[in-house]
Amino acid sequence: CFPVNSCDGHQFCTSDWDAFPQTQIKDLYGLADLAVEKQFVADYLFDAAANWIDHGVSAFRIDAIKHFDDEFMERFANRLNDYAISQGRDGIYIFGEWFGAGVGDSPNQRNSLNFVNNTDNTELLDFSLRDSIESAIAGDHTMEQLSADIEARSAAWAGREHWQTIFLDNHDARRTTTFLRNGINGKGMGENVANRRVDLGVALVMTLPG
Repeated sequence: CFPVNSCDGHQFCTSDWDAFPQTQIKDLYGLADLAVEKQFVADYLFDAAANWIDHGVSAFRIDAIKHFDDEFMERFANRLNDYAISQGRDGIYIFGEWFGAGVGDSPNQRNSLNFVNNTDNTELLDFSLRDSIESAIAGDHTMEQLSADIEARSAAWAGREHWQTIFLDNHDARRTTTFLRNGINGKGMGENVANRRVDLGVALVMTLPG
């Protein structure tokens, strides 16, 4: 294995997917990259998405977005947004899955906050807020800490916090109900208590701007 600082675009390191350029060139579980630098590939992806817009779709979730080329992602998002507007729509909402995105993301050369703050028409799932909400309803940190995390979002997201997608759990995070009820690796709560705590978390997700 080459150390992270030896990756220069040619060595495929095996240790750190959060450092550039591994995030964009490293083999991802054996899946081949799409050659988005080739115009016919970019056009194919655009045509496929435009077809969904024509069928009424108003939003897209982009999986593993930090493994895309940033410049391509911005061109793609802008092109789709312009297309939606040309069809009489209000635009298109695009958000990506960037694991760990949000307040406190490690200040690497390329991180989730820098991506959003420098890329038009593309937002992210706010994993940091998800973690903070779960910690609060699990009793692992206080409501004052949760409030501070919520207030910190505005500066971190450079005023775009209301555009980020907020959630409590999904297939990329542990299931909150399971975590609260599990007696070995979780909090060991009873079913009724766990469900009421999850209801609190969902109510917060549904009422916070975002």
